[in-house]
Amino acid sequence: MPTRRSARKSPLPALVAGVSLLVLSALGAATPAHAADEATVDGVTYELVNAADPSQGATAKAYTASANPDHPELVIPPSVEIDGETVPVIEVGNSAFQNANLGSVVIPSSVVTLGQFAFDGNGELNSVELSEGLVRIGNLAFRDAALTAIDIPETVSRIDFQAFRGNSLVAVELPASLSQIGGGVFYDNPSLERVRLVGPHPQLLFADGNPIGASDAATNPVIEFFWRYGQDQVPAGTDGYTAPQMWGYSSVALAEVTFEAPSHSVHATRLVPLDRTGDDGFWGTIETDDLPDDPVRTDHEFAYWLDHSRNMRWDSGVAIAPVIGDTVLYTGWIDLRWVSSIVLTATPEEATVGEAVTLAAEGFNASGVSLGDITDEIVFNDPNDNRILFEGNRVTFSEEGTYTITGHHSVTERPVSIVIDARPASTTLPDDEDDEATHEDDDSTIADDEESVITDNDGGPAVPETEQHQTLPATGAEIGPWTGVVGALLLAIGAGLLIARRHSTIANGSTP
Repeated sequence: MPTRRSARKSPLPALVAGVSLLVLSALGAATPAHAADEATVDGVTYELVNAADPSQGATAKAYTASANPDHPELVIPPSVEIDGETVPVIEVGNSAFQNANLGSVVIPSSVVTLGQFAFDGNGELNSVELSEGLVRIGNLAFRDAALTAIDIPETVSRIDFQAFRGNSLVAVELPASLSQIGGGVFYDNPSLERVRLVGPHPQLLFADGNPIGASDAATNPVIEFFWRYGQDQVPAGTDGYTAPQMWGYSSVALAEVTFEAPSHSVHATRLVPLDRTGDDGFWGTIETDDLPDDPVRTDHEFAYWLDHSRNMRWDSGVAIAPVIGDTVLYTGWIDLRWVSSIVLTATPEEATVGEAVTLAAEGFNASGVSLGDITDEIVFNDPNDNRILFEGNRVTFSEEGTYTITGHHSVTERPVSIVIDARPASTTLPDDEDDEATHEDDDSTIADDEESVITDNDGGPAVPETEQHQTLPATGAEIGPWTGVVGALLLAIGAGLLIARRHSTIANGSTP
């Protein structure tokens, strides 16, 4: 009886076939997937944040300098094409451009985050353009670059640990949007002079850490902050700024002064450092040459800026009132149509030939109340006299005499006039060696001086002399400038005659 054998096939072919299929499948799947997730543009490799959802954007993750025709200049595009889809570039990845020998970088507004070490170690990097839209700057993102300035966008809310370590920054402004800041953000910036915080006090990511320079003694800026966010102005329990010290550095509050004249197209602001101390705390002032231009209004003259909160006038062109906090100033005007009378004055009142006289006009209303200075509204008539030189409201006379200056008020047409006497310029007499004479016979000295003194050697009182010519009290005779000379000559003649007579007597054998 034949033996029956069960039919059994060897499992080896199937196993080999299965493994081969798996390998081929894996290889086939891996290659297309990798290609679909990435793209390289000008040496920068971009990768999808989420391969399953390209709309979430891409990350710039690596850089090959030799593949960038514009190296060392780098411009990151706002979008790239990956696997046939245009996706936004939303992030610069960790260490993406570390030690890449870059000189300049432009980052588009699509980028939200700069990862840690993103541009670390680019020792020649001296220009970085950050765009609105950026939210976070990561740890050590720009460490050891060559930045002297950086504009941080107003959308940035977080700056991490030592983000700008080892640069040459001079002045930095941190935006009002900044809500979190790490330690030593500007560590090792020996040229840093000022850090200005525009908004409220940010949260410190390291509670006991210095957010500016850590323990680096070479970084020593002045910290500026807005007065309204200071410790005394913020609500209780809020972490406000302090002055004159903050985070171990000198600090100063800034008050914002706003000049408002909406109907006359004037809107200007000035930041005033409250860097002086008084009984009421810190204060500052505005220099007069830093005031905005005076506004203009038909039939009116600008008179002053008015601080309603303190009922205080800031007269234009004179000393400015102290600033103690944020202030809004409004315009004060003189209605030139109210001018009923005008008083024209000259300074000095009496002119000197060749020296200018300044004319000023003050207006008064019908009640006699002063409307202030209206000199700018006065038009002076052409004197048609070549002895008179006009320069604005200054007049100079070339000859002595009496002059009448006339004009009118440009708004009300009211006439004005003033009479000015011009005297000759003073002349200085030459010095005379004989101005001071000494009389030995009466032991008195007369000095030719406005405040000279006649002194009596016998111990009599000193008499002040206020004029060169004095009247003798007994006779009323006047001592003139030649009196001493004539007296001396007469004395000399008399002495000569006396000596001659004595010699004659001796010659004749007589005794005197």
